[in-house]
Amino acid sequence: MKISRLFVSVCSVLVLTFSASCFVTAEKRAQNEVKDLLAQAEKGDAASQNELGLHYLSGEGVAVDPYAAAKWFQRSAEQGTAQAQYNLGLLCLHGEGVVKSLKNAFGCFLEAAKQNIPDAQFRVAVMLEKGMGTDKDPLEAASWYRKAADHGHREAQFVVGMEEVKTPETRSHGLELIRFSAEQGLARARLQYGTILLNTGKSADAEEALRWILLAAKQGLPDAQLSAAMLYLSGGHGIRKDVSSGLAWAEKAAAQNFPEAEYFLGRLCLEGKDVDKDEPKGRALLLRAESHGIADARTLLDAKK
Repeated sequence: MKISRLFVSVCSVLVLTFSASCFVTAEKRAQNEVKDLLAQAEKGDAASQNELGLHYLSGEGVAVDPYAAAKWFQRSAEQGTAQAQYNLGLLCLHGEGVVKSLKNAFGCFLEAAKQNIPDAQFRVAVMLEKGMGTDKDPLEAASWYRKAADHGHREAQFVVGMEEVKTPETRSHGLELIRFSAEQGLARARLQYGTILLNTGKSADAEEALRWILLAAKQGLPDAQLSAAMLYLSGGHGIRKDVSSGLAWAEKAAAQNFPEAEYFLGRLCLEGKDVDKDEPKGRALLLRAESHGIADARTLLDAKK
C-alpha cells in the first residue's frame, strides 16, 4: 500500500510538534520547581538550598550560575547538610563560583565525611595521602579509605583491596574487595581482578579472568587492551589463540598512545611475528614508544639497522 508524501509530511510535523510540546512542558516544570525551591530556600530550608544549588549548576529550570550555586551550597552547608558540604568542596576544589582553595575543599570534604558521605570520605583519603590542602598523613588516609570502602565506595574498595592482597592474612578479603569494585564497573579493578585470577595458575580461572580483562578493555582501559592482546596472541593460560582479536586489541591500545602497546605492536610489525611484516609501521611505533619513555625501543631499533 502506498502512503502519500502529504500524509508522511503531516505525521512528521505532528511528531515534531509533540516533541517540542514535551520539551516546553518539561522546561516549564523545571522552572516551577526552581521557583518553589527558591521560596523554601529563602525561608532557610537547608534541603531546598542544596537542591537549588544543584539546579544552578546543571542549568535545569534556570540559567547556569556557579556563583549562585556556591551561595546556596554555602548556606545549606552552614546548617550541617552533608551533601551541600560535599558539593561546596567540589566547587572549592575546581574554583567554580568560588576562589580555588584546596584547604577549603579539604575542610568541606572532611565535614561531609564525618557524616558518612562515601564520596567525601574518599576525597579526604586522597587529599591526606597526597598532602593536598592538608598535611600528608598516610595512616589517617588509610583509615578514611577503609571507611569509604565499608560504605561501598568502589574506588576505595579497590585501594584497600590492593593493599590487603599483599598480606597472606588479609589476601582473601582484599580479593573480595577488588571483586566488589569490579562488579560496580571500575575498569582498573576489573583488570586487576582478572589478572589475579590469571596468576592463580588454575585453568578453570582462565576464562573468567579473560572475561574481566575484556570488560575493562571494552571500557577503553589501554592496560587491559594490551593484556587482552597478549593473551590472545600467546594463547597462554589455556586461552584459545586468536591472532585477529589480539592484533585488534593491540591496535586499540597503541592508538591511545600507550607506550607499552606501541612497543609491543611495533616489535610485532618489525619482526613479522603473528602479523605481516611491516618495517615502516614497526619503526614508527617504536619511535613513538621511545618518545614515551620506553628505552628498549631504541635498543630494538638499533639492533634492526
